[in-house]
Amino acid sequence: MLGYLLVRGGVHALAYAKALEELTGATVSKMLNIPNIPNSAFPETKKWEDQGSHHTLYRFSETDFTNLASVWKGVHPEDGEELSVQQGPPEGGAQADFPESPEHFAPGYDPGELAEIAKKNDGREVGMERTILQRALRNARESPHAVVRIPRGRSSRLGSGQF
Repeated sequence: MLGYLLVRGGVHALAYAKALEELTGATVSKMLNIPNIPNSAFPETKKWEDQGSHHTLYRFSETDFTNLASVWKGVHPEDGEELSVQQGPPEGGAQADFPESPEHFAPGYDPGELAEIAKKNDGREVGMERTILQRALRNARESPHAVVRIPRGRSSRLGSGQF
């Protein structure tokens, strides 16, 4: 698995470099300090390089990236073999078709939670900017060296007793 990931990662790195060169005219290898560590330095990649996996960029959609071949062209810099674009996934297992799923990592607040956060002790709804400012001021009191950032145009209300 590691060999496959190294080879396919190298394909994508080369594709990005070719795209930058196509867009800017700059030679990326001269512009950036990129270490020259060929995949052949790793025995795990031999199987995949022997299959030519490092020459092919796959398009998984019939409608997206239609001009991919205008970037992924020429020869591979390590072995001089021709580069190619293939429509569809590489041979292997069936492509998974997972059901749509809600966010699992960082869902954020839903509107009900925002309303709950915005409520003050007296039960009335208050502006979100007030809640943010109150939180910032409370944090500043707890840590005297904290930086309090106040949104622009709001600082004139600080002395009004509104907060």
